[in-house]
Amino acid sequence: NPTYVKKVVFPLEIFPLAALGTALVNAAISLVILLPAWGVIHQTVSPTLWLLPLALVPLCCLSVGLAWFIASLGVFIRDIAHPVAILVQVLIFMSGVFFPITAVPEEFQTILRLNPLVTIIENVRRTVLWGEYLEWTSWGIVTACSLVIMQLGFAWFMRTKKAFADVL
Repeated sequence: NPTYVKKVVFPLEIFPLAALGTALVNAAISLVILLPAWGVIHQTVSPTLWLLPLALVPLCCLSVGLAWFIASLGVFIRDIAHPVAILVQVLIFMSGVFFPITAVPEEFQTILRLNPLVTIIENVRRTVLWGEYLEWTSWGIVTACSLVIMQLGFAWFMRTKKAFADVL
């Protein structure tokens, strides 16, 4: 928003955090719908449901880091929304949102597991639907990588932030 950048002293790094907050509220509403339906159909709710916020930590860090990076690039490259939309669609279909990772042949599972979303989605399924604990090793690796991406995205955003007003 050019007005916020040029005329008002405003912490611009909040915009990606606001987008994340909106997505988390939508996820919470969806969970409020899912849990009673799951309870009625299966007569139980997952005992590991309390691990869901922990399973979502890497997703939140990864999302914010990439959002800071892409938001900064979007100031300088106006048409970045189109390739990003295509990339998001490809990532959705390659991350196991619509299928469990075990449905993929073994030789392709290792390739798919390079996508950090696969581990996040599988851990959310384990905690919410299957009543299992997180895969702690893969969760730790993905969380560490997500934290690094978040730090790099923030550093990039803060470094390029100075030129936003000149470009807009």
